[in-house]
Amino acid sequence: MKAKPKKKIKVTKKPKSSINDEKPKRKSKAAIDKLGGRPFKTIGEYNLFKEEIHRSVLKQLEIARAMEEYTKLTDYKFFRENFSKGMHCAYGSGNDDIVHVFMDDDGIQIKVCDDLPNHPQSEKELVGILVKAMSESLVGSYYKSLGYLPSDAATQEEISSMLHKKK
Repeated sequence: MKAKPKKKIKVTKKPKSSINDEKPKRKSKAAIDKLGGRPFKTIGEYNLFKEEIHRSVLKQLEIARAMEEYTKLTDYKFFRENFSKGMHCAYGSGNDDIVHVFMDDDGIQIKVCDDLPNHPQSEKELVGILVKAMSESLVGSYYKSLGYLPSDAATQEEISSMLHKKK
């Protein structure tokens, strides 16, 4: 008995249509609600964006943790000493501080001169302004140095690249 020849099946490809001919895919109501006017075309694109942010935040926190650990080492005590000495503000030739803002293990400390109640109201207002400005400056510098806040100065990579260009 002879085997019957197999029938050949002809496969035809569907002609490629242009992008304009394709119907746009409908997003589910849940997807539209989740995107809620955000500039993303898909939930997947939005999720990738969120993942990038999470990685960025995690990186910042890990840098801050490393700074915290390293600055506790003896070799890097100079870093903490600057903040523990803090900022002093005196008036005239006297050695007594009007305001002293510093950091210690208990956090941010603010000391104001003992005889402030005996001063006129305008001086009390000035001291209030000094306390606010000095504490914001100290805390801002500390948080920037740990990487909690973005630095106003050039980044380490920018500084490094500038130094390498000069050589």
